[in-house]
Amino acid sequence: MPAFAEVVDDGYIDYSYGDHEHLRSGVGRGLYEAIKNEAGRPGIPRFHAAVSLNAKAFFLRMEFEAAREQRDMLCAAVAPNFIRE
Repeated sequence: MPAFAEVVDDGYIDYSYGDHEHLRSGVGRGLYEAIKNEAGRPGIPRFHAAVSLNAKAFFLRMEFEAAREQRDMLCAAVAPNFIRE
């Protein structure tokens, strides 16, 4: 599977994944365009996500803006990520 994503009712992109073999191939952009088509659905005023450092550049290219940085604990280690809107 080259990519997948899950969007919850309020527009939060809960999970997104792109296989490393498909990086920079347009698969992620196509997936995000499909997600954006959901924007007209009632109850989704905007999309937002907690974005890892690895995914930060992709979300910036998709015109998300950084709202704030947060540091979550994951397996007893700090995992910085960014809230994007």
